[in-house]
Amino acid sequence: MRRSRLALACAAAFAAAAPRLDALTSNIGVYFDAGGVTCDARFPTSPVVFSIYILGHTGPDLGDGMTAAEFRVDGADPAWTTLVAGSPSASLSLGDPLQGGCLIAFASCQGGSPANLVLLYGVQVIAIDPIGPRVLEVKGHTAPAAPQFQCPNMVNCSAPAFGRSCVDGLRA
Repeated sequence: MRRSRLALACAAAFAAAAPRLDALTSNIGVYFDAGGVTCDARFPTSPVVFSIYILGHTGPDLGDGMTAAEFRVDGADPAWTTLVAGSPSASLSLGDPLQGGCLIAFASCQGGSPANLVLLYGVQVIAIDPIGPRVLEVKGHTAPAAPQFQCPNMVNCSAPAFGRSCVDGLRA
């Protein structure tokens, strides 16, 4: 069976990203599993339905976790049909991570679990045409709420200040 590949620069990026989950920096990444492990996928030529999970990892640099995130994901094929859903835990979800950017907010602090992973968005994709090699990359929102943050960013849980910080945008 002929196969095509949706690559996230994962051979190198996964090796680099796995240690990051235990590092001191927070990040937002694109994965093909809800546990934040699989960042490389192979699909039959066509058609195919698959899921993408956009996860936030909160490191010690954010203190107790995060209450909001703002970012975009570049690299999706415009021919894909997508259904984007914000985290069920979110109290607010604005925009589309695959179409210029999004802002997602939570009523309470997120990321305090041992894994420090937070589901930000789930995306169901239908690809009718074969999927060639491609990279999905997390970047800053095209029109950020705070113009000085031209980067993927999260808002920490440090009340009353709730500071915004740039975080690493990973590739898949």
